[in-house]
Amino acid sequence: MPARILYVEGDAEARARVTVSLSRLGYALVCVDDGPAALRAVETAPPDAVLLGLRLVGMDPIEVCSRLKALATAFLPVLYLTTESDVDEKVRVLEAGGDDFCVEPMRVAELDARIRVLLRMREREGRLTSQSNRFRLIAYVDALTEVGNRRAFDRAWTEAWAALAPGRRLALLIIDIDHFRRVNQLHGHAGGDGALRAVARTLQTAVRHGDEVFRFGGEEFAVIAINADRAGALAMGERIREAVARSDGPIALTVSVGVAVGDLGLVGGAAALFAAADGALHDAKARGRDRVALAEERAGLAGV
Repeated sequence: MPARILYVEGDAEARARVTVSLSRLGYALVCVDDGPAALRAVETAPPDAVLLGLRLVGMDPIEVCSRLKALATAFLPVLYLTTESDVDEKVRVLEAGGDDFCVEPMRVAELDARIRVLLRMREREGRLTSQSNRFRLIAYVDALTEVGNRRAFDRAWTEAWAALAPGRRLALLIIDIDHFRRVNQLHGHAGGDGALRAVARTLQTAVRHGDEVFRFGGEEFAVIAINADRAGALAMGERIREAVARSDGPIALTVSVGVAVGDLGLVGGAAALFAAADGALHDAKARGRDRVALAEERAGLAGV
């Protein structure tokens, strides 16, 4: 597929000349004559590179370059056409985010070479971004269940508490698969892995849109629910418990759920809210498992 070049030039003669030359070299050109049209073109169908001419209508080339860079969601190379004497303008373009310039009157071979260099830079940047995203996925996603892992939970939990506004509440549900060791003993580790995946899928369907699900470790999962009140968090816990118990998978499973709901008045903050949810989980286990328990009420913590 030919590289798509957005050519921004107000001079019709120059635009026609460069368009013919670059089209012969196999580039797919989109030509506009002013800054606003260039911005619309990038928003509609992002090009692979931008060729920014000397004579624009209605907007300074430096401003166009800066705004094009701000619009781009990936590395968008901008090559500026200039004259040999415009040293100050060259500096301004580079400071605005421009990546290279070509002096007019230009040689087509030189322009082609500079475009190809910028396209290689864009391709390399894309590979690095893709690799970075893969590393981020590995770092924050549990490979077995494909929900967030402990590292992702720690980050999300800290951010959720930091973003909590006065008068709003934050709920945490900690879910533990009952008698999971027995599952491994009777069905092997492959059966245990299947049980973990099944519970993760059930959790994702039982929570509200926007709630986050994590595998906290071993057979424990966690759900962060922003702006959930006591009744809503308890209902979610019951929904999770019932959905797991009703699952028609090859292994019969139940879960125990600890629920805590708090606000900014809670002494000890996020750590105290987590401890409250963990304590509620232990209470659910002690009361016979396959049940939901809510943390006891105190200042900043919504209880029974």
